[in-house]
Amino acid sequence: MGKSYTLSFDGAAGQFRGFSGDSQDYWQVTFSDGTTTQTFDTATADVPSHGFSSGPLDGWYHVTTTFKATSTSEALSFNDVGCVFNDAGVCGNTPPTVPPFSLLDSVTMSVPEPSAWVMLALGFAGLGFAGLRGRKNPVSIV
Repeated sequence: MGKSYTLSFDGAAGQFRGFSGDSQDYWQVTFSDGTTTQTFDTATADVPSHGFSSGPLDGWYHVTTTFKATSTSEALSFNDVGCVFNDAGVCGNTPPTVPPFSLLDSVTMSVPEPSAWVMLALGFAGLGFAGLRGRKNPVSIV
């Protein structure tokens, strides 16, 4: 509890084969213990009819965010949120349209360990000390 976790993942969006219409799609990421919920939405990917992610999220995109744990039993979940534009240019999911699909890859979650930072600092200090002790006055041989 109380530690910050760094979440990283790759995402993309595409349109189902056989369906037409420009669409939009994004991932809604939730970190929850059932009572406390933290939600993060990725930027929205534009998906052209019969196409793949474009716009600001062109192709595969990488996302990194941080969550702070509020209990010892939290769950991480991903929800694909998408819609298709109808003839009036309104984004919705009314039949016969089908929302785009999202792709998710390389999901990692890590928490920086304080001991790793201490070891790194001690290592650099040791190298600096060894460098100072290793200097000797040059000896000239005549």
